[in-house]
Amino acid sequence: MPHVDYLMQVARAAEHAGFDRVLIPCSFSNGSYGLDAPYVDAYTSGMACLAATTRLEVLIAHRPGFVNPGVFAHMCATADEWSGGRLALNIVTAGVPGDMEQYGDVLDHDARYRRASEFVDIIRSLWTLRDTNHGGEFYRMADARLAAMPVQPNGPAIHLVGASPAAIAMAAAQADVYMMQAHTVEETGRRITEVRNLAAELGRSIRFAVWSRIITAETDEEARRRMRDFVAHADPQIAVAHAVHRRRSESIEDVRLRVNSSIDTWLAPNIWSGVAHLTHGAAWVGSYEAIAELMCRYTEVGVTDFQLTGHPYLEEAYHVGEHIIPVVKRKLAERSQGAATATEEKSRVRPDERWTT
Repeated sequence: MPHVDYLMQVARAAEHAGFDRVLIPCSFSNGSYGLDAPYVDAYTSGMACLAATTRLEVLIAHRPGFVNPGVFAHMCATADEWSGGRLALNIVTAGVPGDMEQYGDVLDHDARYRRASEFVDIIRSLWTLRDTNHGGEFYRMADARLAAMPVQPNGPAIHLVGASPAAIAMAAAQADVYMMQAHTVEETGRRITEVRNLAAELGRSIRFAVWSRIITAETDEEARRRMRDFVAHADPQIAVAHAVHRRRSESIEDVRLRVNSSIDTWLAPNIWSGVAHLTHGAAWVGSYEAIAELMCRYTEVGVTDFQLTGHPYLEEAYHVGEHIIPVVKRKLAERSQGAATATEEKSRVRPDERWTT
């Protein structure tokens, strides 16, 4: 069982190491280990991490469909007030096939996005207005109001992810932060431009985050050795079981990474996409300098937030905090100073990028 005490320890380590927030993912099954492996509740774990820290923002993933939006808005307002405004939400529409269905939620993909959009509208209304009335496809509110209000003026920030048309439309209309799995810098920049333009048409501006596994060391050779160790310790039968029982991620981003590829596939010299055949997403693999330089390149196309995952969590929080975050901040500061000197204008590349583990 993944102990909440351990996750609290990871949160304290992330705060000490210089991260701005931790992400608490939600799942109704264990997507990284065996089908029968245990998992813990995201909201409960998130509250524990808030209690264990003083500065760290806690980004809790939540799936609409099982908790009434009015009840959830009250839960979050209470947590935000109690923590001094340190709560954020990652609204997730679904998970691996069967995850939602096992508890009776059989909505299709687009219906789940329509429901999630209603859900976000309602919780934001409750956080900002005295009374909320809503009559939609999935929810009803009649003169609803909260007894507690969040500290943050518009409530906790909403982070959204997804590459489908429904996901992109929802992100443009409702996200504070749009999150993407790691891909090439060029593809990431293209996606940012698409979503930014859609948001601008609605009179909105949003931030952009990239999520990646990170395997790094002093040299590229040592990082590749750590990558090979990661593969050697993976149990291929777990991946097979997830595929056979259709409990493997079928998100557009993961499917794109697996199509016409193998475990040995790389999107770029430091971007290993083959890891998607073992789990989900891609991984940045390389020396401290190489990964820091790659991350700086992402900021040049509009990335403002980095969400990093390393194994084991506790050790990697300290490792990345010591060897990656300071290097990236130094490089961004140098770029910013160079741009300011050359143009006598403030560079839009900032040395204070946001970090999530």
